[in-house]
Amino acid sequence: MKVFSVLAIVTMLLVGCASRIERVQSPDASIRSKVSGELARDASQKEIDQLIVLLRTHENPHVRSSAANVLGMINHRDQRIVHALAEALSDKDWLVRRSAAHSLTILAGGNTGMFRLDFVNYGLQADKTVTGPLLKMLTDPSSDVRLAGSTAFGVYKDTDAVPLLIGLLVFENPGDQAHINDMNKAVAVALANQGDGRALEPLSRLLDFPNDAVARSGARAMGEIIMEMHFLDIVTYGERGLSIEMKVGSPTKAKQWWEKYGQK
Repeated sequence: MKVFSVLAIVTMLLVGCASRIERVQSPDASIRSKVSGELARDASQKEIDQLIVLLRTHENPHVRSSAANVLGMINHRDQRIVHALAEALSDKDWLVRRSAAHSLTILAGGNTGMFRLDFVNYGLQADKTVTGPLLKMLTDPSSDVRLAGSTAFGVYKDTDAVPLLIGLLVFENPGDQAHINDMNKAVAVALANQGDGRALEPLSRLLDFPNDAVARSGARAMGEIIMEMHFLDIVTYGERGLSIEMKVGSPTKAKQWWEKYGQK
């Protein structure tokens, strides 16, 4: 017991003396998590520079992932952060790719949660240095990375994403599997953000989805897209009418719109 106590005290002293950047590189996940929160609140410019270096060069993917997470939480409009995270979207480790996508979503003002009930059309027009790697994530071997990429397109606009996002929709889910529901909801948000009429027919197929949250997501996405198309003078005022009610998440209203206007 005495030996354990001495070791615990020594460890605490060493951790206390270590710099925050050194603690981010700790093999102990709890230490990395604690210091990440500290850095997110008040990282200095020097620490930001060091985090970028860790993200790009550290051999441990868990450390690179922690660096990516911290950079996303820093309230800092430094383009070097954006570029470093965009580069990390091509990291060889899926954990780092996912963390980089989440951080880019947060920096753009987005929400990485899968259960939000509101649709906020941020429509951030990012250049291809960001959306190019994000497009690749939509076909990533890891389903977690594909989900993170879909979530990112809930705030970033790139019309090249539309067919890839449509391809991620799943129209049957007999076992009510959570990962399928989460993917469908994330894709619905992303397609709503793109505001592209090509998504209306695939989204209409979600209106009868057995999971109510997914069906409502499809309805809201259709409403968002129709409103966007109205502002661009692609649909008439009459066609737009039902979309206002669709935006609150009514599959019934969305079906009415689709039957009346969508299959012309």
